[in-house]
Amino acid sequence: MASSPPHDRSRKDDDDDDDPVERMISRTGCAELHYAVQECMAEHQDWRVCQSQVQTFKDCMMNFQIARKEQLMKQATSTDILVTVFKMKSLDSRIDPDQRVLSLSLASCIPPCINPI
Repeated sequence: MASSPPHDRSRKDDDDDDDPVERMISRTGCAELHYAVQECMAEHQDWRVCQSQVQTFKDCMMNFQIARKEQLMKQATSTDILVTVFKMKSLDSRIDPDQRVLSLSLASCIPPCINPI
């Protein structure tokens, strides 16, 4: 039987390219700082020595998270307004003109606005 040994290391290791953590970190713009933490840890083998690199990486990730949250809030608010306008237009045909109808407005809403319909 000519099968390859179970620990065949001749195959190129492509795991680094498919690492989801690496992909996530590179999307944040903090990858270089992450690598600096890794290099410091590899060199010193003591997390206490690498605190400045860790703090810089942490700050970068926090800034990314804050910016991402703000982006999602703006996006969600725009989507909520569009959904509300669409739903209100679709309700027009069901409203009895003889009944009093509460006017729903997002003009006075402070984000995040919740669609009342």
